[in-house]
Amino acid sequence: MTIRMLFSVAVGAALLVSAGCGSGPKLVPVSGIVTLNGEPLEGAELTFIPDPNNAEVTPGGDQTGPEGNYKAMYNYRSGLAAGKYTVLISKKASTGEGAEDAPPEIMGDPTMAAMAGYMEETLPEKYSDPLKSDFTIEVPPEGGVFEFDVKGDSES
Repeated sequence: MTIRMLFSVAVGAALLVSAGCGSGPKLVPVSGIVTLNGEPLEGAELTFIPDPNNAEVTPGGDQTGPEGNYKAMYNYRSGLAAGKYTVLISKKASTGEGAEDAPPEIMGDPTMAAMAGYMEETLPEKYSDPLKSDFTIEVPPEGGVFEFDVKGDSES
């Protein structure tokens, strides 16, 4: 191989690597805890809806763990871009009506199971409706920790 060919191959490889690695918006860590009436809420779905005026628009989400903990993800990457977000919190549970006979692929997807009538929302609508949610955050350039306390029907 000539030096010119080696140089061309090296430049081409560098371009491919730079295009595939680290591409996309700069993300910062966003994590925290979700509680229900002060107690950790496991299995809740969080959705982060970016303000359209953010420099980078990175919708994200996560599901809470056993201690109510979450780490926001965008496009299979950890974190969100700095900016303002509306946060939705949803927790679905089986209705019990025919759920035991439902196909596992439907029950494995809470949205599909809810659409099929096997699961229903357990939290007040104001937490999962983007037009009603009071949960808004502003993610600073260094990221942040955000806690949300959801109130059940008796404490709305």
